[in-house]
Amino acid sequence: MLDRTTVVFETDGERGDEQFIREYVLPAMERLRERDWCQDVGFLRYGHAPHNDGGEVRVHLRGDVETIIEHESNRWETLVEDGFAYDWEVVGPEDDSDKFGPKGEEMTVRLQFLTSRMSKHVFEEFDADEELAPVDTYSEEGPVPVGWWSVLHFLADQQALSPDEEIDAYLEGIRNRLWTLGLWYDYDRADERIDDLIDSLEEIRGEVNSMTSDGG
Repeated sequence: MLDRTTVVFETDGERGDEQFIREYVLPAMERLRERDWCQDVGFLRYGHAPHNDGGEVRVHLRGDVETIIEHESNRWETLVEDGFAYDWEVVGPEDDSDKFGPKGEEMTVRLQFLTSRMSKHVFEEFDADEELAPVDTYSEEGPVPVGWWSVLHFLADQQALSPDEEIDAYLEGIRNRLWTLGLWYDYDRADERIDDLIDSLEEIRGEVNSMTSDGG
């Protein structure tokens, strides 16, 4: 008996991922966690990755895995019959301890389940037709942009991260995403973004200097 496993669902792309998550994953997060034999439900999605021909949602399950699969497998077949997924497969527990180390892997698993619960609230807050931009949702309005960066900043503030700590967190995120750009596309694509970042940092240097020298 396993205490954790992953079920991979194939969809028709990024929009298919969204429909599957809203149709099955979000309700399952509430429904299954009410059962004694299910400790948690989480997910990751990959339909937005350029190398994927279709979509993919990986549903993470923690608890009495055999009971969960027995309870849910008919529902998964129905999702395929109704067109929300092409197929599904239980692939077993994922183990990235070679990348993160044993304690890092354990923390990564906890964070994936935690952020899944957080993301559930995001799906409930914004319907499928309302988008929060990465940086500036209302570019025609005030001088300070509002977007996904705001969510990350508010979370950092609520956990009392200092400005230096918050910058360090963003820097590691930038490093990780640049690696991914290189893997998904090629080195040139990542190199272009690095040049863009250098230009942006020089621009920010001037902005910060102007603000501090003006006493603002």
